[in-house]
Amino acid sequence: MMVVAAGNAGSLCSTVTDPPSFYAASYTAGALNTGTDTIASFSSRGPVTADGSGRIKPDITAPGTNTRSASNTSDTAYTIASGTSMATPHIAGAMALLWSAIPSLQNQIDASRTALDNAAHFISSTQCGAAGPPNNVFGWGRVDALAAVQQLALTEAVSRKTQGTAGTFDVPLPVTGEPGVECRSTGGKFTFVFTFSSNVVSGTAAVTTGRGRVQGSPTFSGNTMTVKLSGVTDVQKITVTLSGVTSDTSQVLPDTPVGANMLIGDTNGDKTVNNPDVTQTRGQVGMPVTASNCREDVNIDGAITSADVSLVRSDLGHSLQ
Repeated sequence: MMVVAAGNAGSLCSTVTDPPSFYAASYTAGALNTGTDTIASFSSRGPVTADGSGRIKPDITAPGTNTRSASNTSDTAYTIASGTSMATPHIAGAMALLWSAIPSLQNQIDASRTALDNAAHFISSTQCGAAGPPNNVFGWGRVDALAAVQQLALTEAVSRKTQGTAGTFDVPLPVTGEPGVECRSTGGKFTFVFTFSSNVVSGTAAVTTGRGRVQGSPTFSGNTMTVKLSGVTDVQKITVTLSGVTSDTSQVLPDTPVGANMLIGDTNGDKTVNNPDVTQTRGQVGMPVTASNCREDVNIDGAITSADVSLVRSDLGHSLQ
């Protein structure tokens, strides 16, 4: 995430002129008079004319006058300063808080910007164009970190299977970082269950990378959304993207992708089916299926037997990047 000061060339319009402040990829911060919802006189404004785009800038605003800041006069010195460079750290800090509170947004740049934009306190202005939101004076408005972290968020995802009479067991699908590995064989049919920070009532899902499709419409219960998949092939990474998921208080989740590595027989989840998977499965033969060894019940019949060992053996050598 690149957060950039709008510049201090205001108060005229089309004064966001210094790169990278006017780039579309930059999340550009304007300055408010601290403690108010009025724009600082020096804060640069859009629309952008430097590249002929006419794009709206700044994107968002934050306090930027009479701000206590570190000084370069010594390692322990502070000063009081004003400028969009004082507003910019507020936005970077708000983004860091957002990513800490809602890990599923980490490194999801568009979704993260949307989250801060939607949570901002909108301030109307027609000084440099349409009132918005957004507009060319305040962007989407004054940043509101608390409102941003209280928005609807995806907190957990799992691949869920009923394994014979042993019960129903989940394979975690982390919402950030490396996708989880689903190693159980189910004829291409899977059930993904998504859990949110609030109760949800509607939304859609689609397979956006990999081979497979969403079967029917998602179902909703409390704070969970259940998506059934079919036609999912082995030895691939699949991505299911959630769109328009809406809470019972009308909060809407930004489009959110969740990945899963589909690799039958990879019981230890290292993205390679090899002898350690065979050994691990053989070591559980005859043991009751529980949450701790459900991966070794590869054929999901509720018992770990030689058939599971044979299934793992048949997939030796399969791997994912």
